[in-house]
Amino acid sequence: GGVFNAFTTRECTAYHVQIGRGDAEFAVAVLADMMLRPKLREHDFEKEKGAVVEELQRQRDDPSSEVSSLLFETMFDAPYGPRVGGSVESVKSLSAESMREHFRNYYGRFFVAVAGHLRPADVERWVEHYFDALPGSRQAPGSEISQRPRPVLRAPSVGKQIRPTSQHHVCVAWPLLVVDREAQRESLAAHRLLATALGGTMSSPVFDFVRGTNQWAYSVRVKWMESQDVAAVVLH
Repeated sequence: GGVFNAFTTRECTAYHVQIGRGDAEFAVAVLADMMLRPKLREHDFEKEKGAVVEELQRQRDDPSSEVSSLLFETMFDAPYGPRVGGSVESVKSLSAESMREHFRNYYGRFFVAVAGHLRPADVERWVEHYFDALPGSRQAPGSEISQRPRPVLRAPSVGKQIRPTSQHHVCVAWPLLVVDREAQRESLAAHRLLATALGGTMSSPVFDFVRGTNQWAYSVRVKWMESQDVAAVVLH
């Protein structure tokens, strides 16, 4: 047996397989077949739309997850502000043809990662053999992808969502735009260290002050969130 799944972030979509060592080549072949010859059938698409809608509704029922999405919507315009999964309305409005068009436009350049008790030469041979026919598969390393829109940081504001719940979730964030990662390397490292020192553990000053000393909240932490173009220190 094995595990086959996928996930989407604000910057990429990833497909992954966890399988026994003896079937590693088969896993690479299956992933390549998905990228080269997806059926993208109408009835499959409509079925999966229902699954995505249910997932979005579950997220909205989880205040801890919902407040994080609301925080990004408050901090950033597109492409980092909108929710990764979209809205129930936007998902329902999609058509199979729009999905096929998206696939043709964006599934030409990719990265492959393989981990396990394998010989690198075998992995390179499998990837070259099974993925070779994918458009863009021979693009030189480091070559530019089509220009993506740069993130836009909104003016400081408050995002609110009122619900009749017994718990309240509050997030406060100090965001950064990552314009030049090398030039900002020391600044990013300092912010990352600050987040860990303030509230990354149960012995941190924020945890001790909010929960230990004053008992204002059961759960409190400071976390560091970083992606390609944006970063933030977040108090939750």
